[in-house]
Amino acid sequence: MLRGSFGGSEARLWLSGDIFLVRSGEARSLNFLVDTGASRTILPEEIARDLGFDPSATGIARVDSTGFGGAFKMYSERAVLQFTSADSLYFHAIEVGVMAGGADSSTIPPILGLDILNQWRVSFSRLDDLLRCDVLSCTHEVARGPRERVPRFEEVVRMAWPA
Repeated sequence: MLRGSFGGSEARLWLSGDIFLVRSGEARSLNFLVDTGASRTILPEEIARDLGFDPSATGIARVDSTGFGGAFKMYSERAVLQFTSADSLYFHAIEVGVMAGGADSSTIPPILGLDILNQWRVSFSRLDDLLRCDVLSCTHEVARGPRERVPRFEEVVRMAWPA
């Protein structure tokens, strides 16, 4: 079970995880806003650039999208997300959306969307300040233990997108 929480006095749910961008090979820990209204996981362009994302690279498509921030352009980029529970590591290989110019990405946090959330059972309690996520499926799972070897992100990429 993954555990998240409400953001203080905000009525927003947050979950910590790690993201690895396949093209750049860079990783970072992030706090994701859990958004059941978002069809996909989204990164603000500023965070993606910090991870080595280059929108001028060949082969990166730019598409129109809308969300709570209004209409904006979005790039699609391969990524692996890792979430950690007390007893397991869960890896999800997805095409993450990267917000492009036009939207004020400084006010929009990383968003965890239904491309991940549809693979989990999600429940929460405002009274207990608790977000509970039971992972039902993922790209790869590793039990945490003294003898278990944790795969590198690159290994999960090869499992998800074989050459």
